Amino acid sequence: MLSSVALRDAENYSMDVQVFEAALKDLSMSRSELCRAAYIESRQLNHYIRGTKKPHDATKNKIAKVLGLERYQLWPEDGPVKTAAHNEIVNAWPHRSECPLDLWWNLLQSAEERIELLGNDMQFLHEDHSEVVNQLRFKAIARCKVRIVMPSPEIRVEQDRAILNEFKKRMSFLNSFRALQHDRAGAMPAPSCGPDLRYQKSPIQYSMSRFDDDMLVSTNLYNQHGRAAPLFRIHFDKEGGLFSAYVQNFEEIFRDSIPCS
Repeated sequence: MLSSVALRDAENYSMDVQVFEAALKDLSMSRSELCRAAYIESRQLNHYIRGTKKPHDATKNKIAKVLGLERYQLWPEDGPVKTAAHNEIVNAWPHRSECPLDLWWNLLQSAEERIELLGNDMQFLHEDHSEVVNQLRFKAIARCKVRIVMPSPEIRVEQDRAILNEFKKRMSFLNSFRALQHDRAGAMPAPSCGPDLRYQKSPIQYSMSRFDDDMLVSTNLYNQHGRAAPLFRIHFDKEGGLFSAYVQNFEEIFRDSIPCS
């Protein structure tokens, strides 16, 4: 019977036996053949399988190499240390253009409590989903809190005057958002139910789309169009994680922004 110390060590040094046996089966290899290939004794391998002894890193590497695996696949404790933030990252794409086109739309439609948009122009939303403005209007009527922050036209021009003409082209989409502000007297049941559109006074360094407990975040790259920027999907796990950090930053930006008239 193993002592308490041995039991503790077994937990710490335990090999993933299922992965080990599956690898042997795929290679049609016996344990004895593995031992010969990895230059270890059978009794050593038995200790490693039971977790009663910890193999040296060099031995782990040899066993993993023979089986065609990474070391952490056999000994998970050797894998990269995961923080709480890792649990919140649902998916990631090197470029926003690689994200499924219907992801934003599906998240927007499923949101019931909060929709928060932060970005330089968000023209792609309108280009990919022509009904996005109407959908935001319907969500606000249904008492979903909708808040949108975009940089003021002056900021965009100051960033690079060469994009002035292009920005003027995109003003049509901004004006569509602005129309939401003036729709309150009609379709909106009360002023507090309408989308809150604001101008940000300083350049925006990232784009964020929040839909209840889901969020899409894209970091802006220098001299690159937004479609080429990396995109991360984050799901709220607990306070103090990535999701909370972006929410807090959005609140600070929104507090310092200027209501759009």
